[in-house]
Amino acid sequence: MQTVREADGSVVKENADKTTLDHIIIQGTLKSGAVLSAAIRGGAPFKRTPGLVWNIYDEQGEIRITGPSAFIGSVGTTSFGLHNFHTDNVEDIELKEGTFAKMGPINRNIARVCEAIAEGGHGVRCDFEDAVKRHEFIREIHDQNLERVSV
Repeated sequence: MQTVREADGSVVKENADKTTLDHIIIQGTLKSGAVLSAAIRGGAPFKRTPGLVWNIYDEQGEIRITGPSAFIGSVGTTSFGLHNFHTDNVEDIELKEGTFAKMGPINRNIARVCEAIAEGGHGVRCDFEDAVKRHEFIREIHDQNLERVSV
């Protein structure tokens, strides 16, 4: 049971049944051979830390992307950093200003997709077959989770 609150903290409902999980862990190997490990949880981030910390590793270094939440397509990012393993230097990465630099994150993403479609690009959009694959992936995670947790 949990308390449901408005953004201002006022109580909407006491002792509400929890109907969703608030912690998901996904691990696997991508078709490219790269290893993926993701832990996603609900709720507010740890105090004074970003809601998103995304690390991308390889043999030469690590890229760290931070932002207010995992929904970077909607809220954008806070910082990009690069740790070069050979020099042991860490540097902030400034993104290049482009056509859409002054737009908000949601508008910028939509503008990039529209531009790619206009130029004939198909890699940026999801077709029906891609949507079916995503649905099957989510269903598999859901079914595996039900086997491990009593809902």
